[in-house]
Amino acid sequence: MRRTHLAICFAMFMGLLATYFALADSRTQSVKTVGGSLVVASCGALGAPGPYVVGTYVPQTVDVNGQNCATASATSGGTSISLASITVTPLDVATVTTGGAAVTALTAGHRAKGGFLMNPIGATVALCINEAGGTASGTTSAGSLICIQPGNSYNLAPSALAVSVITSDSAHAFAGEGYN
Repeated sequence: MRRTHLAICFAMFMGLLATYFALADSRTQSVKTVGGSLVVASCGALGAPGPYVVGTYVPQTVDVNGQNCATASATSGGTSISLASITVTPLDVATVTTGGAAVTALTAGHRAKGGFLMNPIGATVALCINEAGGTASGTTSAGSLICIQPGNSYNLAPSALAVSVITSDSAHAFAGEGYN
């Protein structure tokens, strides 16, 4: 009798578990993970994602057809966010050929999403940067001119303006890139 009672309790428990997981499965549409992405039957049935805590990992969610749920239209239940992309733009000029004569490192429109410049560690003088769209003039920081010492880098703000650089020595190579 005791075994029968245990078997009946076990069967009832398993039935409750099956019912719970069937309900959970219908809510999550048999969510699967493939290559770090959550794959769902339809983006719309999941509702809006979040709220997410800043700094936590949020996997990309795609439907079975490969549609990114974050870029799905609001009418299909997705969100209105879009994933950002950045195109790296190499420097237009990467050497100050004549000391005291400015060069345009990035022409207008080549750093819409920012960028950086770096004065190599082997350089002997400061690299001075004007990211305000004008021509760099001088070799000490003043006004819109920012000078960085050898081995340092400078983050460029997102802007449509050109970036001009100047040094006091000739054949001064520098590195960097713009982001669009």
